Amino acid sequence: MGKEETRLWKLISKDICPDCGPTKFLAGPQGGGCQNIKCENCGSKFNVDPMFHMVDRIGNKEEDKRQENLETTLEPIEIDRIHGETVKYSTNLSRDTLGIHQICRGFVDIRLVSKNWNVLHCRGCGLRKYFPAHIDNNVYDEAKFWERIKYYFEIQKS
Repeated sequence: MGKEETRLWKLISKDICPDCGPTKFLAGPQGGGCQNIKCENCGSKFNVDPMFHMVDRIGNKEEDKRQENLETTLEPIEIDRIHGETVKYSTNLSRDTLGIHQICRGFVDIRLVSKNWNVLHCRGCGLRKYFPAHIDNNVYDEAKFWERIKYYFEIQKS
């Protein structure tokens, strides 16, 4: 167990939020012996495993606001002009999930298919749209990656 996990456990077990101090935690979803909790004051979220005295930070209020801002500012990507198919950005998706396919409401993942190509793959309907692998999805700025993908599909329309 790392130093940060130990520090978080010591604070949270005494009802002290690491971000704002003494507080009350609200219970969230639970399963597998773990419990999600949220600070009543600042909104920071944690996943707690009381059996092993482990705590993982899930998010905080500032991160949630940033994600909400991204969701409202990033325009949907039109991946097929003929059929009007679009992918809409959504928060709280896993790392390789790009967004939601607006026709079938399935999650759109990024998959590596070759050295030169990646593909947008819809888990719902199986749609596959290729894009160059040099458009790197490992960048830390989601907005930049979204704009790069959007630009690629706009060029393909012309």
